[in-house]
Amino acid sequence: MSKEEKALNSAESAYVYAKLVLKGRFEKGEDVISEHPYYSFLYALHILNGRFKKGEKAISKDDYYSYLYARDVLKDRFKKGEDAISKDAEYSELYRENVYDAEKDKLDKLIEASKALINILSNDENDYPDSSTYRMIMDKCSAVQEVLNEIK
Repeated sequence: MSKEEKALNSAESAYVYAKLVLKGRFEKGEDVISEHPYYSFLYALHILNGRFKKGEKAISKDDYYSYLYARDVLKDRFKKGEDAISKDAEYSELYRENVYDAEKDKLDKLIEASKALINILSNDENDYPDSSTYRMIMDKCSAVQEVLNEIK
């Protein structure tokens, strides 16, 4: 049995073979690696230096590796792993602090929408039949913008 064949016996041996022998991607071993959250995370981080789609199903079942995968590999939100992360208070908080804060994201979208509305209204002043209606709308939009900025 060759070293490569032996490396296919477990996720650990496939990962180690990729890291120490090949010093790079081990396509034949990816199916084996993808069954294990720890080795899928390590393979993505150290071998692929990026996303490992085949391993995401396994990673997404583990709160810790879902958090690390989002923070260290994707450097962005990992939607598939958010259910697992949400079940652990510590990782939920770390995820919000270091990766993705859904409430902040909503506020950012509201602020952008409010700015866009103000911009549209400020360019279309002549489209309103009376300037008092226009002013009232602009004042309300400005008030919303101020509140949203304070919350942020």
